[in-house]
Amino acid sequence: MTRVASFASFASFASFASFASFASFASQQLMVNRMLEVQRRTQDTQVQISTGKKSQTYGGISGDALRLINFENTRDMTQRHVDNNVSAELCLKTEEASVSAIKDRVRDVAFGADQFQPA
Repeated sequence: MTRVASFASFASFASFASFASFASFASQQLMVNRMLEVQRRTQDTQVQISTGKKSQTYGGISGDALRLINFENTRDMTQRHVDNNVSAELCLKTEEASVSAIKDRVRDVAFGADQFQPA
């Protein structure tokens, strides 16, 4: 019976050892992947510093390009608003001159009518 008990305990230990080695392999792989990612980012940063470029590929500049396009669209929209305001101001000045001229004519007619009333 001791041999059966010792075999059962050995099988249990072997199962645990297999699980432990799998867990340690997975954690090692995770560590290796993280170290490679840090190494890649460090290399990218060194390339950026030495070349003065944001990225070596177009994919690395997509976020900045999108932000630039948004800034350009906002600038263009603001310029259109400014142009519309200038146009509206010109229309208002023209209307103000017209209203002022009409007011002067009405005053002239009223003053002239007072002078030519029959006595």
